[in-house]
Amino acid sequence: MRAAALVAISANEIIMGDISRLSPIDPYYREGDRIMYPKAIISALGALEGYFSKIGEEEAPYPYKILAERLDPEIIDRANRLLNLARIYASELLTSAGYKNEEVERIITGLIDETTIHEEALTLEKLKAISLKVYHYREKEE
Repeated sequence: MRAAALVAISANEIIMGDISRLSPIDPYYREGDRIMYPKAIISALGALEGYFSKIGEEEAPYPYKILAERLDPEIIDRANRLLNLARIYASELLTSAGYKNEEVERIITGLIDETTIHEEALTLEKLKAISLKVYHYREKEE
């Protein structure tokens, strides 16, 4: 579904059926036997930053201390770089499909930043709300 989202946004319009869904743009990669999701890594980092902005390390419960100690700067950097690459590529595709700059930004935000989980299925209504030119097949006679 992730690759299909990139193919779909390169079109100047998308026609969907009753049960059609589009996925978020959520790149992932393998690190040994693990599948790594950059968006989840950055989200977890943000949650920890928020937690530790309110409480000192010495006051934090043990699980939070262990999570903070396990943060790997290389993994965080790779996650940021992959998400930026996804944003750049999506922006190029949307621009080529004729979207205006403000639409491009709204669509990228909707497909990357506002999605909640890798497996999320985005409906026609959600896609319209983020400015994608998407239609139900009944809306397009041709």
